[in-house]
Formats: sequence, structure tokens, C-alpha cells
Amino acid sequence: KPAQRTAWALRLLGWLLLACAIVPAVMAQGMSVGLACWAALLSLAAALLVLLLTYRPRLIVPLALGAPPLMLPFLLL
Repeated sequence: KPAQRTAWALRLLGWLLLACAIVPAVMAQGMSVGLACWAALLSLAAALLVLLLTYRPRLIVPLALGAPPLMLPFLLL
């Protein structure tokens, strides 16, 4: 279990990354549609994570490390 300061820093970093993830969606599609798409994709990612935790927990780390480079071309479109 991480120390209290480490846990707080990681929690803050997670919230900041979530806030930064909103920016490309809003810039690409406007405020209302961008926020709706961001929330939908976040929900889809959470559902997939729950399924992975249930059926293939060892697959989470490789997918988490491989997802950012694979998603970069889609962000550049």
C-alpha cells in the first residue's frame, strides 16, 4: 500500500489527466458534443476494464502500455 503522500499525488495526477483528456474532444467537436463523446468513451473504457479485471487481469498492463502509442494516430486525425 502506498504512503499517504504518494496516494494523494497519484490521485491528483489521475484527476489532472482526466481533465487534460477533455481538451482534445472539446477542441475537435465543440463543447456539448465533445463532452458527450468524452463521457461515452470514458464509460466504454471503464466497462472494458471491468471485463478485463474479471476475465483476463494479466492483460491489463500490456494493453495499458501499448494503448497510448496506438491511439496517437487517431488523435492526429
